[in-house]
Amino acid sequence: AGWTQVTDFEFKPNDVNVLYYTVSGQNIVVKLDLTTLSESTKNVSSSVKRIELSVTPASPDALYALVGPGFTPAGTGVPNGTAQYNGLYFLDNWDNAFTLRNNNINVFVSAQDQSDYDIIMHVNPADATKVIIGGVYTYRSTDAGVNFSSLNTTNPGLHADDHAIERNPLNGNLYLGNDGGIYRSTDNGVTWSNISLNLVINEFYRISGYQDNGHLILGGTQDNGHFLRESNTNAFKKVLGGDG
Repeated sequence: AGWTQVTDFEFKPNDVNVLYYTVSGQNIVVKLDLTTLSESTKNVSSSVKRIELSVTPASPDALYALVGPGFTPAGTGVPNGTAQYNGLYFLDNWDNAFTLRNNNINVFVSAQDQSDYDIIMHVNPADATKVIIGGVYTYRSTDAGVNFSSLNTTNPGLHADDHAIERNPLNGNLYLGNDGGIYRSTDNGVTWSNISLNLVINEFYRISGYQDNGHLILGGTQDNGHFLRESNTNAFKKVLGGDG
């Protein structure tokens, strides 16, 4: 017997006996009946690396599938294939087929495949038209995923590379985890604030000094930029973004 890598799963709203799940590298969504252990599948797209699922009590039969980039076949001038954002797909009922809602935003960054590293989705539990998706960048839709606006544009401090998004059921606040820390939204994802600024959690993986000035120290952090100390203090200033 072997192992199957499940990349995401969701219970059907209001029915704990139905589980949806996806498998790495497969272009299907599986519906598992936990009472009979029977399974049925739906095709979503082709050339799939990873699929993220989302459901909402506002439309309990519906299912959203965010499909990470696959690769076109290698050809002349494209020896390793070209990464493509496969899109956001929607299913209104398991008896029907998935339909494409959107595939024209730069969620995973052109010519890269970051879906194995960062992919998130959230559908508002009270309004199925409000959808947030993320990969390298974060987007919000108010028309059920047909059109998206960039949250990184309206929230310039919002860090890249999203890994988790959850809603607090007690007050409705949204929490987004990415390479920059933890961000909170109190208005259904319109605006975001970093609530981890006071945590000393930067990971330095490169550091260098200067022989003629022992006070100068330059450090590079994982996904959070470069920091420079110029005097004999504990004060560092950020001088460059990206990976250190």
